[in-house]
Amino acid sequence: MLTNSAIDLSIGVIPFIGDIFDLWFKANTRNMNLMKRRLTDPTASTRDDWLVVGGLALAVIGTIVLVAWFIARLVGAVLGALS
Repeated sequence: MLTNSAIDLSIGVIPFIGDIFDLWFKANTRNMNLMKRRLTDPTASTRDDWLVVGGLALAVIGTIVLVAWFIARLVGAVLGALS
């Protein structure tokens, strides 16, 4: 559901093209169908569910690595300027 909303938001901000995309994509309708499917069988998980979880895990790990790299570069630059 978050993916549908994120796609809708990111493309929907483009003038004119976003409006046409909103007419075609219908994120709210897709989200409603996902919710109905989940309510009828709450224990069912799909491959897409696991792909989203894996993608989010990779995004979190990537963010941590990027922040650690940035801090290391910043500390290196500060120490280089002080010496």
